[in-house]
This record gives sequence, structure tokens and C-alpha cells, in this order.
Amino acid sequence: MARNEEKAQSMLNRYLRGKAEERGEYYPGQQRPYLASMCDRLDAAEQWRNQVLREISRRVVEIQNKGLGESKIRDINDQINKLLREKYHWERRIRELGGPDYSRSALPVGEGEAIQIRGSKGYYYFGAARELPGVKELLKESYSREERKRSRAELYKCVDAEYYGFLDDKDPNLEQLEYNAEVEARKALVEKWETDHMMPPDSTKRTQVDLEELSEEDEPEEASILLKDENVFHKVKPGHESQVEQLVLDRKKRQLLEQVLNDEEGE
Repeated sequence: MARNEEKAQSMLNRYLRGKAEERGEYYPGQQRPYLASMCDRLDAAEQWRNQVLREISRRVVEIQNKGLGESKIRDINDQINKLLREKYHWERRIRELGGPDYSRSALPVGEGEAIQIRGSKGYYYFGAARELPGVKELLKESYSREERKRSRAELYKCVDAEYYGFLDDKDPNLEQLEYNAEVEARKALVEKWETDHMMPPDSTKRTQVDLEELSEEDEPEEASILLKDENVFHKVKPGHESQVEQLVLDRKKRQLLEQVLNDEEGE
């Protein structure tokens, strides 16, 4: 009688399993997909993630036994790291299917006690694996590096006037750069001034005055009178000093005439 019940139960299990496979649903005893991308149902992906978490917990408990032997401990530690990577893939697949973001939740059992050596690229050591030959030395070296980190007070001791740029004047390279920039700036200003004060090429009235022929007493005044009153520049050639004398004489006549007119108005 018991044999018939076992057969019936076995047939029912096979029937339910076949129906679940047709609908793409999860069923107990189903083999986990090799790739997380092969799963298209959110509930199934969450079931596979929970299965991976249970396997990680079992491996973490198992690796706490230091009497397993070096090779066995290394194999279990490798399996745990492989399961951690698989857990990450399932969590990413769950997000793609519209599920919650488990990557921001708490770490699984045992992962919070793991130690990662700097430069190991995401490889963790659990339980007795931290006491393995070679690993223990690497952990000590990693801890010593962290202890050698200088404090904020020690860092401030390295901050001097040069850090704030107060010693830039003593930098020969910087002085050369500033000199070149100053020369270029002066050159640009001179070109701008020459452009702004350039005389029209079609002006026939304006010519230059050679002020070297004027006396020291009359040179600046005569130049200012000519620029202000007549706005005409005369170029005096060597041997034409009489022209300069005539200009000075005309200027003095105008001054005397203005003085006489002012005296008459005052009377």
C-alpha cells in the first residue's frame, strides 16, 4: 500500500514540475540557471537569490573550522567569492525585471566579517582563510599601511608659504613667463595707440613738425598753440629757420593784441 502511495506522489511531483516548467515558474528541486540573464520572471529570480544566500551562509559557517586543512579552506573561500559574484548578478537581474534594489540592503551572513586586501580586486577572505600562510602577512602589511597614514596635524606641517603661492617670485620659469606676457601686452597697447592716433592718408593739411628746431623755451608752447588753434602741422626742414621764427612772431603778435583788447575793456 505504501508503495502505491509513493508512486502516486512521484507521479504528482512530475506532473507539477512539468506544469511549472511550461509556465516558466520556479519549483522545488529546479536547477539554478547558469546565467542570471536566462531568468525572465521576477519571483524566480528572487528565489535563486535566496538560494545563493543560503549557500553563502553554509559556506561561511563551514570555513570557520581551522582543522579542515589548507587546501579545503582555500577551496571553500573560492566558492564563497564565486557565490558573492553570482549574488551580485542576480541582484542586477532583479533590478532589470523591476524588482527592489538589494545592493543597498544589509550584507548577507558572514560577508560583514570578511576582509579584503588592498589590490585584490574584490576578493574576500573569510574565517580560517585569514590565517592561511601568505594571507596573514598580506593582512598585516595592509594594516600597517593604514596605520602609517599621516594625521591632519602632520599634513599641516607640510603646508608652507610656497603652498599658498607666496614664493612664486623666486621661480625663474615663472619670471620668464611674466616677462614675455608683459612684452606682449606692451606691444599690443602700442599697436592700439598707433591705430587710434593714425593720421588720415588723404589729409593734405596735416604734416609733421620737427620740434628739434624750436628753442627749449618756445618748443612746447608753440607746439601746443599750433595743435589747438590751427590743427596744422608743418614739417620744418633744415635751413628753414625763418619759418619757425615767423610762427613764433605771429604767436607773440596775437598775444599782444589780446592783451591790448583786454586792457581797453577793463577801462
